Amino acid sequence: MKQQHSTLAYRSSILVFAAMVLVAAGCRRVNSPTTPPEGAQITTTLAGRVTDESGASVAGARITAQNGSATTDANGLFFISNASVPSDRTFILAKKAGYFDGARAAIPTSNGVTYMQIMLASDAPIGSINAATGGTVNLAAGGSITLPPGGVVTSSGASYTGSVSVSAEHLDPGNGNFANLFAGDLTGQQTDGSQTELQSYGVIIAELHGSSGETLQPASGSPATLTMPIAAAEQATAPASIPLWYFDENLGMWKEEGTATKQGNSYVGTVAHFSFWNYDMQCPYGTITGTIVCNDVPIPGVVVNLGALVEGGQPYVVTDGSGRFTVRVVANSKLVILQVLANENNGIYWTNTPIVENVPANVTTDVGQIALSSPCPSYMTGTLKGCNNTPIPGMVLASWNGGMSYIFTTNGQFRLTAPSGDVVTLAATAASGDVAQPQTVTAGAQGAYIPVPDIVACNSQNDIKIDISGTFNGTAMTFSPDDSKLAVAASNGRDVILLDVATGTTTATLTSAFTNIIRMPPQNYGQTGKVEFSADGGTILTFETYGGFNIWKSDGSRVTPSTIQANSACLMRDGLSVIGSDNTHGTFQYTIASATYSASFAIPDSYTEVIGIAGNGSQFVVTASSKAYRWDIGANAKVSSFALPVSHDSSSSGTHVSFDGNILGIESNTMSFFNTQTGSTISTSNINPSYGISFGIDPDDAHFIGQYQSGMGNTVGLFNMTDGTPSHLFDAPASFGNSSGVAISHDGKLAAAAYPSEIRIWNVQ
Repeated sequence: MKQQHSTLAYRSSILVFAAMVLVAAGCRRVNSPTTPPEGAQITTTLAGRVTDESGASVAGARITAQNGSATTDANGLFFISNASVPSDRTFILAKKAGYFDGARAAIPTSNGVTYMQIMLASDAPIGSINAATGGTVNLAAGGSITLPPGGVVTSSGASYTGSVSVSAEHLDPGNGNFANLFAGDLTGQQTDGSQTELQSYGVIIAELHGSSGETLQPASGSPATLTMPIAAAEQATAPASIPLWYFDENLGMWKEEGTATKQGNSYVGTVAHFSFWNYDMQCPYGTITGTIVCNDVPIPGVVVNLGALVEGGQPYVVTDGSGRFTVRVVANSKLVILQVLANENNGIYWTNTPIVENVPANVTTDVGQIALSSPCPSYMTGTLKGCNNTPIPGMVLASWNGGMSYIFTTNGQFRLTAPSGDVVTLAATAASGDVAQPQTVTAGAQGAYIPVPDIVACNSQNDIKIDISGTFNGTAMTFSPDDSKLAVAASNGRDVILLDVATGTTTATLTSAFTNIIRMPPQNYGQTGKVEFSADGGTILTFETYGGFNIWKSDGSRVTPSTIQANSACLMRDGLSVIGSDNTHGTFQYTIASATYSASFAIPDSYTEVIGIAGNGSQFVVTASSKAYRWDIGANAKVSSFALPVSHDSSSSGTHVSFDGNILGIESNTMSFFNTQTGSTISTSNINPSYGISFGIDPDDAHFIGQYQSGMGNTVGLFNMTDGTPSHLFDAPASFGNSSGVAISHDGKLAAAAYPSEIRIWNVQ
């Protein structure tokens, strides 16, 4: 990566005022500086992180570039893939309510990744001025803003006479965040249109608002006066007058406009419009480049300080994926002090000895490799993959207690760093916007490389429909036929709760629907329950292994006075009868209204398990030993049969099924899928069982919903029936823990998972 401390683009109401002094390097008025040629357009990915002054992540900040935009995620990270930018210089802007706007500029990396970090300052008000009488607000760290009487108008030009709220902050070079918050990349355009470099030793950031929050500006003929103290070390050499510059957001650099004068130990200037203003002298510049290594291994994402906290105004730079940095600096100054500081690098990278460079003007100086003095980190290598299980580009993050590292991979391959032995959470966002569920690994020894499992980004945060708080048992969970309700077992393993999908409210409770306690995974093998609705949603069957079935109305009232013993059961779509099996009646039909066994089916094998109603409702599917039958109810005859790879019947344990009326899925040591109409096997390879024995058939008859990828199975997604590869993963944070069960709606547009403290329902894209 090649990066330079950068530009700042604020709202139209923002003011940035900076003073520039002459230094030993001889920064001076340069009438005809060398202007670098405009570069051709190149393609790069812009990536980085936005934080506040405390170093905390700023989520939801809007990032705009010369080509493209993005929004920071929960970790403050952003990227703009394949942006077309000028080859010699690019810049980005960051905006979020509650903060002054921010930006960075960089020399971009062609066909690679250009990293930039932005720190935003709070725009909380520090004082007020009566617009009618005028007045002054003093800044805590020095400097002031003065408005003349009647000198303020609204953005429409109307006179404003009320209270003016002033938000402002003075950034002194001694401030540890000076370089991070500095408004610009030291590049300016003179009045003759030529380009030059600048150097700053103080900044005032400010904006004005009216009593209703409206943006205010100086009135015509009534400029505002800005006063900024000159740093003590520079007061003796500060020139009597200095050019005044404002920041042009469209140009992405400072533009010269007027001058300011030295009065005592401050620079004083007047401004006719609230842009952000900079008091600078022009300087010649050169370019410096190098590589940060540890035991000769290039280290990405290292912040290299170039003297900003010592001399003021110098930029910092962040190494790219190859550990390399390139940055434009003031030339012939001996002010370029290259050093890696621990407090800027999560405490894991530093150099003990600063490197002082005198960079000639208009040339590139390569300082070669700079070896870290700090212990080498642990390296984690892996691959970011998409829904089709192939490598994809995206941002990958490693976070641990007290720090993080990140990288944008253009080809899916990544190498991240972390302190040795730390517990690290890995997360990723694909260039497509799909989000990977976090997974936890332990970093290896210092300097050691450890492979990490593939990170699969196959979902979107926009999938989330609703989160329903509460404790539930997802091993028995299903959507109603119209998908407006979700039936789920309660945490006590006995009751069934009906939830409104739109609001999350409970519409009814089926009390003691299960006589035995339905256990949550991983203890629920051999003890499962299910819930089924009639086609109109008015009648509900609850069934449990080693128990039997009960019938209910959707208002929660019981229909069967007590549990009907059965080894298996499913509800006819008209809600009038049950097809089931037991040791006395074999495979039977039970009429609910009369409480009678009204039919018996001559299945060739004993110990059958009725799976579900098939076809148009006139058939059912039943398994017996290592065979499955599709049976016609009216004719009491076999329609078709096919062999199963494992024994599955009412006497078997450790196997579980899912059925959507056509596709049968059986989970044992592996998962298998069958088309019950044709008897053909759909799965063509071994598919690992879904965690917690919970899975469901997608109505498209090509995918199933299950839980894979991370930890004990807290990644919920849709997977291909043929080989188990992910088709779409659903977003859920690691803090949710493992899901006890999943479900997919009858139209395939909703998916749900029950976590320890809530149910999340997603829209299936």
